[in-house]
Amino acid sequence: MFWNIGQRGYQDLFSFIGKAQPKNLALTTKVLHKRKEIHIRIDGLTRLMKQGQNKLNELKSIAIKASSLSEMDYIKLQIKGEQERKQFGWEDRVAWLKEVIEQVQLIHDISEGKTNQKIIELEDRAKNFSKMQSASKQMNIERSN
Repeated sequence: MFWNIGQRGYQDLFSFIGKAQPKNLALTTKVLHKRKEIHIRIDGLTRLMKQGQNKLNELKSIAIKASSLSEMDYIKLQIKGEQERKQFGWEDRVAWLKEVIEQVQLIHDISEGKTNQKIIELEDRAKNFSKMQSASKQMNIERSN
C-alpha cells in the first residue's frame, strides 16, 4: 500500500517535469531587473509622500498660529501708506482709520471686561465721526462745484 502511494507520487512528479517548458534565463533577469526598478520607485515614492506629509503638517501649524501682525499694526501700516501716498481724500481715510483703531481698542477692552465707560465713549465718538464725515462730504461737493 505505501509503495503504491510513493510510486504514484513519483509518477506525478515525473509527469509534471515532463510537461514543464524550459524558461529563458534572460527573461528571469529582466523580471528581476524590473522588480528592482519597481522597488526603487516605491522607495522614492514613499520618501516623497513622507516629505509631503511633513510639509502639510508644517503648513497646518502655520495656519493655526495667529498672525504676527495684529489688527492694530495692520491699520497703522495702512495709515502710514496713506500718509506717504497722499492721494486725493487721504486725510479722510486717515481719520477713518484712526477711528477704526479706536474701535479695535474698544473691542479689545470689552473682551477684557472694561465695558461701561468705553461704550459711552464709543457712542460719542461715533456721533462726532458721522458729523465729521458729513462735513467732509459737503466740502468735497463744494470743491467739485
